[in-house]
Amino acid sequence: MRLMPHNSFLFGLICLLQLGLASGNSTAQTSVNVSLFPDKAISTSYFIDGRGVVSEVVFSGLDVRTDGFDFGGPDPIYEDDVVRYLRTSKAEHPIGTKLDLKTVERIIYLIKNLLAECGYLGAKVVALGERSGKNQMKLIFQIERGPITGISDIRFTGTRIFEAEELRAVLRDCLGENWGVYNMRYVDFCAQKEVRSFMRSRGYLESTISHPSRRFLSDGFEVNLEVSEGARYRIGKVEIEGAKIFRETEIREMSGLQTGDIADGKRLQNFLYSELVRKYSDKGFLQFNAEFDPEFVLPSSDGSDRIVNIKITLDEGLAFKVRSVDFTGVNSERKKQLMENFPLRVDDIYNQTKFEDGIKKLNELGEYRFIDKDAHVELRTDEERGNVDLVVKLVTDNHSE
Repeated sequence: MRLMPHNSFLFGLICLLQLGLASGNSTAQTSVNVSLFPDKAISTSYFIDGRGVVSEVVFSGLDVRTDGFDFGGPDPIYEDDVVRYLRTSKAEHPIGTKLDLKTVERIIYLIKNLLAECGYLGAKVVALGERSGKNQMKLIFQIERGPITGISDIRFTGTRIFEAEELRAVLRDCLGENWGVYNMRYVDFCAQKEVRSFMRSRGYLESTISHPSRRFLSDGFEVNLEVSEGARYRIGKVEIEGAKIFRETEIREMSGLQTGDIADGKRLQNFLYSELVRKYSDKGFLQFNAEFDPEFVLPSSDGSDRIVNIKITLDEGLAFKVRSVDFTGVNSERKKQLMENFPLRVDDIYNQTKFEDGIKKLNELGEYRFIDKDAHVELRTDEERGNVDLVVKLVTDNHSE
C-alpha cells in the first residue's frame, strides 16, 4: 500500500503500534507513534485520538475464503475468523464512533496473539488510516504474518498397547508432504480420522485421542496427542434388520463379521458406508442407508476382552430407473453419439458402477475438461415415480465454465 501517492485520499499513518509479546505477560507492551504527512487540505485533527469518526474497519493480508476445503499448507486465516475472535474478546472498534487508540492497541495485541496461536510468532500488525469523508476515516489493520514456525516433533502419550512410533507412522502417512508444517487443524483431522481408525481396526472401539496441544522449543513446536486406548472388543451377536434385496446370510458373509473375532471397527464402517452402499446402488437403490448400533458388554473377568453385540439396520428405499440421459455443452449430433455409447440407457435400472465407467470413458476421450462425477453431473430423482435423470455437463477447452 502506497501511503501518500500524489492527489490520493490516503492521508497518512494514524499510528504504528509495535507489540512485544513477553512470555507469561498478558499485558501488551506497546509504543505509539503518530506520524502526520503534510497536507494543507487536511486538518491534523483527523489524526488525534478522540477526533475523526471510524466509518469502516478493514483487515488486509489475510487469506481469501474459497469453495471447498484444502488441507495443504499452513492453516488459513480469514477475516471472519479475526472478526469473530475480536468479538469474542470484546475488542471491536465500533463503527460510527471516534477513533480510540487504546482500542486499536488492544486489537493489535489480540491479532498478534491469534497469529501466534497459528504459528506466526514474528507477525507484524500496523494500523493505518484512510480518509473516507468529512471527519470520517477507514481504519485499516495491515497484517504481515512473516514465516511460520514449523513442527519439530509430534508425540503420542498415554499408550499401553500401541507403540507410539506406529501411531506416528499412521499420522505421517496421512499428513504426507505436510509433515512438519504447522497446521493444527490437519494434524487433528488425521489423528481423529486415520489414527483412531487404525486403533479401532485392532478392536479398540472406544479409543480416543485428545485434540493437539503444543509447546515451543528452540527448533519449532512440539505437538502432543494424549491417547486413551480403552478395552479391546470381540464380536458377539450380530443382528441385521431391514434386508430385503439381499438375504441376511449374504450380508453377514459380505461383512466378514464372525462371532468371537476381534472387532474391526474400521472394516465394519467401510463395509456399511462404502461396500454395501455400492452393492445397493448397483441395483438402483440410490437412497440406501445403513446404521449400526453397538452394545458393549462388560467382561466376565478382569483383564479379558470385552464383547460388542452389533445390530445393523438397513433402509433400502426405492430402486430407481433411468428416465433420461443428457449432455450439455455439445451440439445435438454429438449429444446423440454420446448417448448411444454411454453405459446407462433410458429405462435401465440405475447402476453406479456403469455410471462411473461412463464418466471415466468420457474423460479418456480427451475432448472435454475433466469431468468430476460429483461436481459436474446432476442426478435428479423423482421419488414418486422412482425415476432418475442424468445431466452431464461438458466443457471444451475453447469455452469457459
